[in-house]
Amino acid sequence: MVKEVIGRIFKPTWVVKLISSQLDADRLDYLFRDSLMTGTGYGKFDLDWLLNVLRIGMVNGDYEIGLDYEKGVKVAETFIMARYSMYLQVYYHKTTRGAEVLLDRILNRAAEVVDKCQIESGDALLKLIKGENISVSEYLDLDDNVLVALIKDWAKSEDGILSDLCTRFLHRRLFKSIDISSVSGHAIAFAEKYNRAKSICRKQFPPEYYLASDSAENSPYKDYYIFPPGGEGEKDEKAREATEQIYLFPKDLNPEELSNASDVVKALRNRKYIKERLYFPAEMREKINEIFA
Repeated sequence: MVKEVIGRIFKPTWVVKLISSQLDADRLDYLFRDSLMTGTGYGKFDLDWLLNVLRIGMVNGDYEIGLDYEKGVKVAETFIMARYSMYLQVYYHKTTRGAEVLLDRILNRAAEVVDKCQIESGDALLKLIKGENISVSEYLDLDDNVLVALIKDWAKSEDGILSDLCTRFLHRRLFKSIDISSVSGHAIAFAEKYNRAKSICRKQFPPEYYLASDSAENSPYKDYYIFPPGGEGEKDEKAREATEQIYLFPKDLNPEELSNASDVVKALRNRKYIKERLYFPAEMREKINEIFA
């Protein structure tokens, strides 16, 4: 059963959608959780009312989970807008992305030197770093506290790069950034500027760990209602989107997809967001700004 739910082939479909869809339990939870943990109010909506207007109806011969047509449109709009605001103001914020870039570089460096240096690591994380499989129980034991504790240990590593990256992370000396959206679409111009930036970086730091281009469009938080798919794989993405639509159920009438009933959601679906940034240590800020000025 679990395999079928994960594979999105379990029937009835509403069971799958409770686990993974535009209206799943995880999305309903993480907006409130992330709003609380970040001290922002963007992710709040009327959860009690949304749960009150949840409905199960028939769509194309299968039972789907959705919302009451008359009572659910406004709370659905608020829910979608909450997600939209969290993407722009929190998940795609330059500091959030900068922390993710730095963490990525830490784990990559740890994987590079794990066999060369005596770095401390929990058994499960060490296996993952080496590309080995771990058990379900080992996976469940991994959390933020485990990782932060290891980063504290790695900050004392004999490997200078790993130690420096971890120290920056722990003391919140995150990489700085510059918006390169205007130039990233021009391949030749961007390549020339990026190579100059690499040359400058190489004088102080290895570029593979201290210089990174980042695209918010490729975020793990990708949302089909908020940011429509594009580029390679668009056909597959649209096929997946079709299985995740939020339906509204009128009394004794055919179900209607949310964006067809809401001008707010329809407008958001036609709005594409891309934010390209270049991340680098603060020590390089002045010279990087000159290159991309």
